[in-house]
Amino acid sequence: MTILYQPSGKARVYAPLAVNIYTTCASRCSYCFCPSVLHVEPGKFYSENPLPRHGLLKWLEADCRKWAATSPKDDRPPVHLCFVGDPFTAGADTSVTENVICLLHRYGFPVQILTKGIIPATAMALLNKRDKVGVTLTTMSEMEAAQWEPGAAKPEQRIENLLHARDLGIPLWLSLEPVMNLTGAVSVMLRVSRLFGNEIDPLWVGPLNHRKRDYDWDDVKMKLVEAAHALDLTVRWKDEAEKHVR
Repeated sequence: MTILYQPSGKARVYAPLAVNIYTTCASRCSYCFCPSVLHVEPGKFYSENPLPRHGLLKWLEADCRKWAATSPKDDRPPVHLCFVGDPFTAGADTSVTENVICLLHRYGFPVQILTKGIIPATAMALLNKRDKVGVTLTTMSEMEAAQWEPGAAKPEQRIENLLHARDLGIPLWLSLEPVMNLTGAVSVMLRVSRLFGNEIDPLWVGPLNHRKRDYDWDDVKMKLVEAAHALDLTVRWKDEAEKHVR
């Protein structure tokens, strides 16, 4: 079983390597791509008590040893946590994620976290300046977030992850993907600009792809480009980056 893997297709935009820790997720995001990718019904992917993959740490260590035999320790790429599910999903035993971080660090891999959950202080304490802490934000409205991502942490709780990481000197990044509507996306840009400026690197922005969107992406993107320029934010556009990925 391969646990440490090279993402294929569009996912390669985010990271060269990844580990998926849990088999299900509690966030219940209305835009989630995982059920379609995994070919399962949404109800079977969402769980109030997500469990880690069977044999996760055993097989991850085996994969790390293979990398250790072929690449210098100081030159190993970051590992994204996670594409499937959330490394700090509600209801899960997140000490599993902490064990994954420790194991990857032992073999010289930095970690790149992306979460809609709350990162425990015990997990944050494991990270260093080679790692990155990122959150997904689609809106700063609690009402909209509760509608779109009912099992995820509140937007301001996700912001707290970034503030805590910054205090520890850990680099930050953010995924504003998918854009659910223009107002929600602009609210995220405003909050990020006020609190972090260009400390967020990268700030990925991408359209809604896994359900029908009720806006014209070209029009919304043009307005977001204008907003990013006005706020002096450096944005990476997911749809543009994907054109260069096979």
